[in-house]
Amino acid sequence: MNTKKIVTISFNSVWDRTCYVDGVEWGDHTVMASETRVPAGKALNISKALAWLSVPSTAAGLWGAADYSDMTEALSGFQDSIQLAFTVVKGRTRENVTVVDTRRNRELHLRSPKTLVTQEALTRLGQDLQGRLDPQAAVIFAGSMPEGVLQDECLFLIKKAGGQCASLIVDTSGGALRKIINGGNIGVIKPNLQELSELLDQSIGEDIDEVIAAAKTLCDRVKVVIVSLGRQGAVAVTKTEAFYCRIKSHHCVVHTVGCGDHLLAGYMSVSHPADIGQKLMVGVKVATAKAWGWVGIKPWLDIQKDIDVEMIPCY
Repeated sequence: MNTKKIVTISFNSVWDRTCYVDGVEWGDHTVMASETRVPAGKALNISKALAWLSVPSTAAGLWGAADYSDMTEALSGFQDSIQLAFTVVKGRTRENVTVVDTRRNRELHLRSPKTLVTQEALTRLGQDLQGRLDPQAAVIFAGSMPEGVLQDECLFLIKKAGGQCASLIVDTSGGALRKIINGGNIGVIKPNLQELSELLDQSIGEDIDEVIAAAKTLCDRVKVVIVSLGRQGAVAVTKTEAFYCRIKSHHCVVHTVGCGDHLLAGYMSVSHPADIGQKLMVGVKVATAKAWGWVGIKPWLDIQKDIDVEMIPCY
């Protein structure tokens, strides 16, 4: 496993509320079968996935003072694996809602537009990060960012962190990702197919060679481009090599939210000397375990052999 220090950072942390119902239609008044509410967001999801893989990390970013104690209590079971280093700011952390219809195996996702990002909050976050970043750290900025001036401040923090750490990993989308890539010095990005299409302003199909060719155009500014392809697996591309990994075994998919975060966590969990194909294989296995509902239920060391992955070198 990776002994390098890993720091995950989110500008827009969130609570994920998931409501499970046994069949629902518009207009129904339905009693939930069960409900969960957990502190999340892409960066924190990566830290939690790393914890499941027995890889420690530091979780940083912004969190609201009004529900900070609820968050620390909810994460008390991770205290041996996740060091909490959030910048606590005024307000309440946003909440996203997922409705899972277990009868028809479908989901509805409702995302809150709320944000804790202000100029003061970003200034404090930048100050707090000074003591967290060092030349041995892999720093992962993950999640959405605000628009306008506040986005520029976020990008400034990311660029500054990139000059202070061993590797800068970014998992966001849209115009913010385009600006970050144009600045160069990026270790890893992880768009899905739609995000890659938006990033390059072109329609990219599911053909693996087409995806790899598109991703390679970014490799003059990004060392590794990982493209998640959902049920089809993922590719990892550099200037000189590319790998495609896909699942050969099949199981019922129970939850798709957070699979991309687990893909990145699995990739980052592998020790540095390993080639990107091996790292991608672990990432796809971890993402698959998340989709199958095994994360946190079954030990990672016990289930690796039960997830059959095919790795294909592409050039």
